[in-house]
Amino acid sequence: MRGSRDRLSVSLAAFALVALACGTSPKAPESVDASPAREGPLSPDIHICCPRSDSAIYALMAEYERTPPDRRPPELAILFLRVNGGQSTRVRMPIRDAATWRDVWTRLNTGHSPVQPLPDVDFAREMLILVGMGSRSTGGYSIAIDDITIAGRDVDVWVTEWSPGPRCGTTQAFTSPIALARLPRADGALRFHESQRVVQC
Repeated sequence: MRGSRDRLSVSLAAFALVALACGTSPKAPESVDASPAREGPLSPDIHICCPRSDSAIYALMAEYERTPPDRRPPELAILFLRVNGGQSTRVRMPIRDAATWRDVWTRLNTGHSPVQPLPDVDFAREMLILVGMGSRSTGGYSIAIDDITIAGRDVDVWVTEWSPGPRCGTTQAFTSPIALARLPRADGALRFHESQRVVQC
């Protein structure tokens, strides 16, 4: 059973190998979808795992390591489930209650040990959005929540799925990339705007 520091080292290597983890901007991306990824800062009320730049990713990893497990917020606690989150099917879902969040957290931690404590969420004021690509036969895949806008009770979410190009080196292991956002509660419609991009290595 590996400890937190061992998991950090293993995950650090995984991030470096796939070059796409946590929504980092890969070199020379090629869009294969007419809908471009949104750019620009999000509202400070919206928290997304994970940042784009390498330096921000390393800073988030350091924050993970120095934060006690029972005090890690969702977007921090989910960091080491990003590449292989135990979500084997494609998913786009809101999480608006504690029971659903508990079930999702159990599923995301499938195959991981030890399981971290369930991160606290104040569902009277907040909600979560989970997106996942489903199972992939190699590494090199990732998914990112690029932007979120809230208009009244409705929520629009921009999502990009990244795939490795034919010349990219990838880890030969099953992966199931996921991403998560925490935002103010909105009980209206949830609309997803999708993009797919390929990294040309």
